[in-house]
Amino acid sequence: MMVDWTASSRGIHDAAPDVAVLATSSIEQHGAHLPLCTDHLIATALSRLVAERLGAYLLPALPVVSAWEHSDFKGTASLAGPTVLRVLHDVVRSLHEDGFRKVVLLNTHGGNWMVRPAAAELNRRFPDLLLVYGGGDVLAYRGQRAVTGELHAGDGETSAVLACAPELVKPHAVDAVPEDTPASYLDYVGTAGVTPTGVWGRPTLADAGEGKRALEERADRIAAYATETFAALESIRASAGLP
Repeated sequence: MMVDWTASSRGIHDAAPDVAVLATSSIEQHGAHLPLCTDHLIATALSRLVAERLGAYLLPALPVVSAWEHSDFKGTASLAGPTVLRVLHDVVRSLHEDGFRKVVLLNTHGGNWMVRPAAAELNRRFPDLLLVYGGGDVLAYRGQRAVTGELHAGDGETSAVLACAPELVKPHAVDAVPEDTPASYLDYVGTAGVTPTGVWGRPTLADAGEGKRALEERADRIAAYATETFAALESIRASAGLP
């Protein structure tokens, strides 16, 4: 049975989950039609769906992480890379001290590139901990090839917010797909230098039903991956005589 941070300490003790789920998100611009908390809304919904499937302890998603590529837009907030690593280390350390030995780390913002290597580092720092990274393909986001469709504040994210919090979606959606532009340019000139509206995609195609379906399917994939990976890693560690 899933438990979250609204439970009492006694409630979590009695439920005795062996997995904790933590998501990283972002507070950043998403065009004129979506709220700054778009990634946080998605992270909150997705991590809950994953925790339900795993019977895990769900922590609140971290809202402010790394969104420097969106700094030209009002309201965006960011932490420095080393700060993010320290926050993740401290949270995971506290979970470890509390007895958790399995953690699923999710990520719903491509700019949080440091989360993936943090997972590798945390697994090394805590040898008896199994931490699985369940984010999107950050390496693809950082790739050099041009992106021809959805990247930011487009169909996918707009559909997800329509499913989670439709009252926050404004009727100002405008499609914008920069032609022949590598996604990595966001690191060099920021989002405003590539798409002045802050949109990279086609939000006018968004649909609440599609958003709900996509979240459910993504949660299914992450939960299945985590379950299979935990089992495989336990077998590998047992064969190697590791904790």
